Parts: sequence; C-alpha cells; structure tokens
Amino acid sequence: MIGVEIVHGVLRTLYLVPVVGTHRANQIGVPVGAVLVLAIAWLTRRWRDGASRRELLGIGALWALATVAFEFLFGHFVIGYSTAYIVGDFNPLAGRWMLFGVLVMLVAPLLVARRG
Repeated sequence: MIGVEIVHGVLRTLYLVPVVGTHRANQIGVPVGAVLVLAIAWLTRRWRDGASRRELLGIGALWALATVAFEFLFGHFVIGYSTAYIVGDFNPLAGRWMLFGVLVMLVAPLLVARRG
C-alpha cells in the first residue's frame, strides 16, 4: 500500500502540483488516495475472509498507524519537513485533509469485507 501511495505522491507532484499548486494538489490527492486504498482493500479482501468486525478494524488501524509513521519518518528524514509541517497535514481546519485519508484507511477493510 505504501508503494502505491508513493507512486501516487510522485505522480501528483510531477503532474498536478505544476497545474494547481501544492495545497490544492494535496487536497485532490486525498480522495484519489482514498480510492486507491479502497481498491487495495477490495483486491485483498479474500485474505481477510472470516475476520470479525474487530479484527477488520484492527487491520485498518495497523494500516493507518503504519501510514502515519511513514509520513512522519519519510517526511522528516527524507524530505526534510519539520514536525510542525507534518502535523499540519492532518489539520482539516487549515484545509489539509490527510486526516480524512487516514480515517478511510482505518475503515477500508471493514467497508469492503465480504458479507454473508
């Protein structure tokens, strides 16, 4: 999943940022990323057959926590963003929507689980 999101970020930076700017590109990137996460969750749903609601939320929590950790570690140590900047990415009041993407990741396994 992180690999898909890295490719998504690179493509967004190369092709969308020059057209609409960083802030708007990041906003557009959140729903696109959410669709990618839901697609991955759907494609891998058979691996979670028989999992309880609690287990599915646990899987989503693991995905979400791993993503947040990656955002902080990669953002800080590779890209050089400050901690304040990265934390700001999760502030919807500032028009930064990463929190919504992480919430989708949290519930994605549950949303796409096979019923019946």
